[in-house]
Amino acid sequence: LAVYGEDSGGVRTELDATPLGLRLDPGDLTASYSFTLSAATVLGYSRILVVVDADTSTNECDENDNEAEIDISSVCL
Repeated sequence: LAVYGEDSGGVRTELDATPLGLRLDPGDLTASYSFTLSAATVLGYSRILVVVDADTSTNECDENDNEAEIDISSVCL
């Protein structure tokens, strides 16, 4: 599980990561995970993304459902 900052040009930088430590089958749920990012850390990014299996090391039928994003382009810091 990794958190990335993405700038307006689409370049991603890993900001934090933690291993899940378990296999997830389709439909499985886990306990929640929390990441805390300071304003200084996210300054300059337009989006924050959370990605599961970022390196696509797990064989999946659908590799297109591993991301969630938050648009922070209009947030004033």
